[in-house]
Amino acid sequence: MDYNIIDSAGLYTQSGYLDFSFIMGLGYPYTIVVSLRGGGKTFGSLQWCVDERKYFMYFRRNKNALKIITDPRYQIFKSLNRVRNWKIKATLEKEMLGHFLDEETGDEIGLAASLSTFGSIRSISLDDVEVLLFDEFIPQPDEIRKYDLFSAWLHADESITRNRVVDGRPEPRRILLANTDKIHSEILAGYGVLDTFLYMQESGIEMIEHSPDMLLVFPRSEKLAEEKENTALYRTTHGTEFHDVAVGNSFKIEDRGNIRKLPLREFVPLSAVGGICIYRHKNMSCYLISRKVSGTPKRYENTDADHRRFLRNHSALWNAYLRKKVYFEDLACQNLFMKLYNI
Repeated sequence: MDYNIIDSAGLYTQSGYLDFSFIMGLGYPYTIVVSLRGGGKTFGSLQWCVDERKYFMYFRRNKNALKIITDPRYQIFKSLNRVRNWKIKATLEKEMLGHFLDEETGDEIGLAASLSTFGSIRSISLDDVEVLLFDEFIPQPDEIRKYDLFSAWLHADESITRNRVVDGRPEPRRILLANTDKIHSEILAGYGVLDTFLYMQESGIEMIEHSPDMLLVFPRSEKLAEEKENTALYRTTHGTEFHDVAVGNSFKIEDRGNIRKLPLREFVPLSAVGGICIYRHKNMSCYLISRKVSGTPKRYENTDADHRRFLRNHSALWNAYLRKKVYFEDLACQNLFMKLYNI
């Protein structure tokens, strides 16, 4: 596959943090940034919004995170207030809608919400929002998924964007930020960029244009990584998975051994569900998971009820997976398969 590589000169500030003036200056409607922890993603993106006077909507996955980032003791602008000598105050309305107020000017500069509860407030007018900022879109490995994250994000995006282009107004910019906690991300799989990010990790390329509408950023942040290496925390965890994710900016990949390109002609289609098709080998006791649907498999709707029916009707499939008898065309297929089992 040919990739449209973007020159990353200018990606960092002199101190080694991400330069969002450069990133956002490239003009893409969607920008996805996945980097090591503490690389300046949240700080830099919020700073850009304020400096450019962009009224923003800041998203987190769940309402507990929303409560924390709007709590005066821990609020998301705490570091920026200190470094930039700002006086930005955060409040939370009815545990659903956060407000960010510049106390020096009296202006509201942005809002905050959780995707898990956004459906309760999406009827309010948000047509003045200029930037959608989704932070921490990859959950920690030990978090339990309680809803369809990609679907919730798309509905939030649509609720805010709606008919702006039809009405002759510019659509908002979208910024999605995450650490490299795990490759099984619903957002990365939903946008079809899993394999591209893996290629960026393996090749060292930092910026790729996925499409004319989407920029992918996978910074190496070598200066920051070197400084972090010289701390007790990372010296004592060298060689661990935690270290690789936090400093090396490497995705946590649970299992890549069963990702293979196998000829579909050797398999019989069984079922299509959740964006994948399950095939059984004609002669051997194994399965193939593909996004290609051929033949006449039994089709299940993308609903919780049909997902339960699928799991009940294919109880042997999980046992086959545990025996390493289930193969996947790529990581995106594996991600969609694991999603069916809430993993």
